[in-house]
Amino acid sequence: MPSKPLFQPVARHRDRTPLEDRVLGALMRLPFARSVECETRGGIVVLTGVLPSYYQTRCAEDVVKGLEGVAQIDNRIMVRAA
Repeated sequence: MPSKPLFQPVARHRDRTPLEDRVLGALMRLPFARSVECETRGGIVVLTGVLPSYYQTRCAEDVVKGLEGVAQIDNRIMVRAA
């Protein structure tokens, strides 16, 4: 008798907001920040990912800070030396 899995994986896909599109577009212009991800809640932007230096995390934050619709940034990018 085949057993059923204990849980079914759930796809966690959702459409991006216009602000997320702007943030990701700005980050794509920084070659080192292409792995950074974002989520928005109102005008709050949460940045996540891993970069090799603190300087790069600040550069990513500075690029996002100047975008229309960004009220606050929660920079959760981790620094991990390559």
